[in-house]
Amino acid sequence: MNEIKLQTALNYEAISDRLKKLRTDADLTQEQLADAILCTRGLISQLENNKTILSINTLSGYCSYFHVSADFILYGKTPVAENSCVKKVLLAIDEAVRPFREQWLV
Repeated sequence: MNEIKLQTALNYEAISDRLKKLRTDADLTQEQLADAILCTRGLISQLENNKTILSINTLSGYCSYFHVSADFILYGKTPVAENSCVKKVLLAIDEAVRPFREQWLV
């Protein structure tokens, strides 16, 4: 029987570094990112400084906004390539749901 290998150990310092790099690479302030993913600037700061753990809702916000997978944020696995079909589909979906995102997360 094949065993499924689960990667369960999370490196929270590395997660914090990836979150900050996503934001700074996009040239966003903490306030701008907080507004975009519907959380507070304080939460962004705490996440980037490894002072709190990422919630599922916030993880989802990061993934949606930056078009990366949860595997990338949690484990550092390579994000979706810029020119891939998957990236284009994710962008189209994001555009389609953007008007409704705030209603869903309330």
